[in-house]
Amino acid sequence: MQESGENRLTWKILIVFFFSSLIIRGLTLWLSPVDHLSTNAEHAYLGGAKVIFGGKGLMDPNYPVFTPPLYAILIAIGSFIFGQDQLPIKVLQILADSGTTCVVMLIAREILGFRTALVSGALLVAYPFSIYASLYIGTETFFTLLLGCFILLFLRATSSSQLTWYVLAGAALGAATLMRGTTQFFPLIAPILLVLLHRTLSKRVIVGYLGFCVSFALIIAPWTVRNYLVLAEFVPVATASSVFLQGSREDFLTIEGKIKGFPRYFSELEARGISRPRPGAGPVLMDRYLFRAGLENYRIRAENDPLSMIPFMLNKFGRNWYATESGRNHAIILLANIPLYILAIVGVISIFTQRRAPRLIWILLFVIAYFALLHWISLPLFRYVLPIMPYVIVLASAGVLVCFDWRNRATVWQTTSQ
Repeated sequence: MQESGENRLTWKILIVFFFSSLIIRGLTLWLSPVDHLSTNAEHAYLGGAKVIFGGKGLMDPNYPVFTPPLYAILIAIGSFIFGQDQLPIKVLQILADSGTTCVVMLIAREILGFRTALVSGALLVAYPFSIYASLYIGTETFFTLLLGCFILLFLRATSSSQLTWYVLAGAALGAATLMRGTTQFFPLIAPILLVLLHRTLSKRVIVGYLGFCVSFALIIAPWTVRNYLVLAEFVPVATASSVFLQGSREDFLTIEGKIKGFPRYFSELEARGISRPRPGAGPVLMDRYLFRAGLENYRIRAENDPLSMIPFMLNKFGRNWYATESGRNHAIILLANIPLYILAIVGVISIFTQRRAPRLIWILLFVIAYFALLHWISLPLFRYVLPIMPYVIVLASAGVLVCFDWRNRATVWQTTSQ
């Protein structure tokens, strides 16, 4: 009876946070709409939606495959129903981001308790970068929601070891991967997470993991098959080596540097005997060339000045947490997030100094580490790690409560000593 009452209270609180988030984002869209379109927004998302809506659908060979299709499909559906390509998707993003607040609160409650969930929700409702992301054309908002659904379902799978939860978690991760290809490698390293969570892998966990992988593969399979039928090439999710090349040298890290530096660098590669694929070559050949070009940058650095690799990689890791592709607003992003980063560190330390740290915390830490490492290796941009910021905020909320409890203890000690 008490548990039923707690569940009702939880749902009432979630509804309050959902509508608070919805109102703030809706007002922001009305009062300060974001009209800027990135290159991806123009060519991959809006352009992809036009190909779907006005051509042969997803079977059109002109559809861009350097990004997965799910976001463009949503834009195409909105355009078909409402006759507009931007406003419907932005309204959906506002709903999705408000839903993300609720999903993250459920995750926080499951792992760290009700108080942490409340603080996390309050911070997420007002988090400016999530609000901004929900107002522009980009995959961040939907991807963050789908990633959150995956984490919540994986939590349930870990707690119960039931195959159904593993299958649902795999489906959610597959949907997230069709929104943004970042998570396509996660099933390969998930066994490491399972070992951290279970110490020893029972038969039920192994079967669950296999169900998770099969479910994930079935969700992305139609897109993989489409790519093979249309392009006659094996592209599981997307061709994305351009970001690896862009992250391989300091002067490529911004759009301006990339535009100026790529042609010159391709000429250098030509002189080294590494030729660019001829016009009309398939996307896989071009992707391999770009990946090799990125590796060549690292090889040149290792040969000419190997010690420079250390500051370069440290700089790349730092850029994960504040950098933009335009090179602007770095100070604003960093100053706004530094308190969260510090509090998150405090939160993690406090969690692991407990006599029995909650084992489920490994899920959040593993997801954060996965994104940070992947974009450290490829292209470090803040918007690429924005989908894990809700979990940094969860850890920061634990840090807030630690500081609050310390302050209360100090106040009590001062009062009793007088």
